[in-house]
Amino acid sequence: MLAPNDEDRRLSVVYKGIRHIAVESVPIPRIPGPASRVELLAAGICGSDVRYFEGHNPWALQTLGRDIPPPPNMILGHEICGYDRERNCRVAILAYKSCGRCPQCLQGSENRCSDMEHFGHSAGWPVMEYYPGGMAEEFEVWDGFAYEIPDSISNDAATFLDGLAVAVHACDV
Repeated sequence: MLAPNDEDRRLSVVYKGIRHIAVESVPIPRIPGPASRVELLAAGICGSDVRYFEGHNPWALQTLGRDIPPPPNMILGHEICGYDRERNCRVAILAYKSCGRCPQCLQGSENRCSDMEHFGHSAGWPVMEYYPGGMAEEFEVWDGFAYEIPDSISNDAATFLDGLAVAVHACDV
């Protein structure tokens, strides 16, 4: 099990069970490998967040075709805008990291990777005390997966970039 960063605790929106979400002070989950620390500026609520609240696991159902219950202690949120102090800029994140080795990845369908780590979902992570998500005062995200946002995009508007990426990808398919 990856140990959380016990030095830092932040308020986070945590899935506890069916129709039970709590705001708790929890250790910041550590991301395996190089990571950036991001401070939350704005968060959107995705349909998948609502599905988790209802006790469903949309990632497992849509990617794996299996209805696996979501684990407790998952920090929700992947439609976020944050501030990367190290880079001194506002960022939006790419919420998943595919393995790059499975048949889906090798065919260019990284979004269908069954081994991906998915931020704001419990997917692909080893067993953790708390699973990483963006509805937290501060969080870690993989290096290279936080993209600078221009000043012309507001914090609130930046939370829609994840959904925009899904729509653009759908047009490419």
